[in-house]
Amino acid sequence: MGGWNRRNSLLLPGVLLMVVGGALRTVETITLTPSATRVLADISAPAEESARNALRQTVIEAANLKKVVRPPGWLGWSMLSLGFVLAAAGIRPVVPIT
Repeated sequence: MGGWNRRNSLLLPGVLLMVVGGALRTVETITLTPSATRVLADISAPAEESARNALRQTVIEAANLKKVVRPPGWLGWSMLSLGFVLAAAGIRPVVPIT
């Protein structure tokens, strides 16, 4: 029994979700770097070009803004719970079919 199987494919995402969920439970705010803030602004900007979008882009580039993200409290608990369920399903004993 070697290689990648169903148990591994459930265990790894479960552990990762538990780690990220625990991290979200320990922080109140996340401050992004100015370059990450620019990337988010580019992604969330409307597709059409307008004077308002040009002004927005100029302000973001000139001001060196840092976005502050406040994750809701339920998000950490949800990720912890889902991660635990996936990890538990990934480590349960294999029952042979008879």
